[in-house]
Amino acid sequence: IKKEVTAGAIVKIGKNGELSVVDLEDVKPGSAIFTNGVSTHSKYALDQARAIQQDTQKELYLVYNGTDGKETDFKNALNNAFGKSGNEKAIDTIKNLLLGDKVNLLLGHSQGGLIQSLALKSLEETNPKFNFRSVELFTFGTPIHQDLLPKDFIN
Repeated sequence: IKKEVTAGAIVKIGKNGELSVVDLEDVKPGSAIFTNGVSTHSKYALDQARAIQQDTQKELYLVYNGTDGKETDFKNALNNAFGKSGNEKAIDTIKNLLLGDKVNLLLGHSQGGLIQSLALKSLEETNPKFNFRSVELFTFGTPIHQDLLPKDFIN
């Protein structure tokens, strides 16, 4: 990777496993987005994303949930679990991808799933006419409850 992977960055994992940091407008419509969990260095988040890409054999984008150290990360994760933000860069990136019709599948591990649900919830508040049925959300290891999801997403 030629550019540094920072919080909220988008990394394309190509079908051949090639990695590149991309801009919002470079993400193809209907893409799958993965967001990593708490306190994960970018190298390990990229390894996780590459493993998902190899299993699916489809292009995948990582929206990186940056780390500020375990103490701060766990504090942010706890806030996320109660519907409060603390990872604005990743939340904003996901929200902008959703608004640009770039996403049809969200995959989130641990805090990554919370971040994705907070992006959806924020979108409900700012753009209630968004078609939430156009997006699938799969989380694993995520302490999520229905209050963190848009009503139209659940029904």
